[in-house]
Amino acid sequence: DGWLINYGKESRSINVNTEEVLDFEFEIKEVVGMEGSGYIIHDRQKKSRFFSMDWSEDRKGSILKRAKYIGSGRGVSKTKNGLLLFGDGFRKFYKGKSRYLGDFGNGYLLIGQKNNYEFVNVEGENVFKREFKDATPFGAEYATVKEKTGWTIMDANGYYKTLPSYEKLEEVGPNIFSTSKQAVYGVFDSHGNEIIPLEYQKINIINDELLQGYKEGEIYYFNIRGEEISIK
Repeated sequence: DGWLINYGKESRSINVNTEEVLDFEFEIKEVVGMEGSGYIIHDRQKKSRFFSMDWSEDRKGSILKRAKYIGSGRGVSKTKNGLLLFGDGFRKFYKGKSRYLGDFGNGYLLIGQKNNYEFVNVEGENVFKREFKDATPFGAEYATVKEKTGWTIMDANGYYKTLPSYEKLEEVGPNIFSTSKQAVYGVFDSHGNEIIPLEYQKINIINDELLQGYKEGEIYYFNIRGEEISIK
């Protein structure tokens, strides 16, 4: 973008077109570009600062706590009173013990605290206009959310794929989910179709093609379609 960054004790930013030099009062350790929305700079005192693309903000920057880039031109940082979502010309605060889960890899970020979770876009807006009791970030195509009656799978348009009636759901592979019921586990796909019945004490994902189930001291193996196979 036309700037060279000099690290070390004489940290500075140099515009290769105008030869403008910006000296910093701290020693740069790492610079993280935010895809056209500014920079997060980590110094050797374990502090972070945010600068706009043209470095036009205060040269001391905005000191941030545990700042991290999460995609789509946005960063997050913990604050004394909550969580800050930021970018070039953008700030949004979430009060209380809010935390973020995942990133903007699929366009939505999961933000929330106990019994109050929401999916937000890059403008910090609640995409689905509702809150959930609990939730997990979007995977390849789906997220899992908890309503009063239980967990379900939700697509990127906010539509449920099953009734919210399951114990906690976990994505164990692309669009493959695991759940427990009365201390037993099963596996089903994003359409609610059962792949492995709810009768195993434990299920392990060996790789993308192989699942392992434990039942009454016996070990069983299945392919990704739920067909039992023999392992020798």
